[in-house]
Amino acid sequence: MFGGIPGGMPQNPEQMQQSMQQMMNNPVVQSLLDNPEFLRTMMQSNPAIRQVCLSQCTWRVPGEGATPCA
Repeated sequence: MFGGIPGGMPQNPEQMQQSMQQMMNNPVVQSLLDNPEFLRTMMQSNPAIRQVCLSQCTWRVPGEGATPCA
């Protein structure tokens, strides 16, 4: 099983889009995406994402304005 998708990763773009839409509509995923501290922790713990953030991104945290990812 890949990412909770029965049968593994979808093979065609339409299936992949549908799977992504189902995942994004999941209340658990929504609650995680609505949590800025969780997102910050995930970004900081993934070396590839951390490098992108350190080199070029800022993101908005509600009530805090633009904040560097690092």
